[in-house]
Amino acid sequence: MIAEALLLILLHGADQQPIAINANEISSLRPPSDADAGNYAASIKCVVVMTNGKFIGVIETCTEIFHKTRGQHP
Repeated sequence: MIAEALLLILLHGADQQPIAINANEISSLRPPSDADAGNYAASIKCVVVMTNGKFIGVIETCTEIFHKTRGQHP
């Protein structure tokens, strides 16, 4: 049996609250779209889509998150 390591990255929500996210559970990254207006604060720069279907708005850019996770995946 192969066990996946828990690879936490620290991101931040709209009010600067820290959010620890398992990098292995990120399904995709996307910037907020016009259709998201009203769903996220203006400070949100990236929507992190998790493998469980949840969406997490964070103030880091998608590029910053990509670089944080890139070095952690084999």
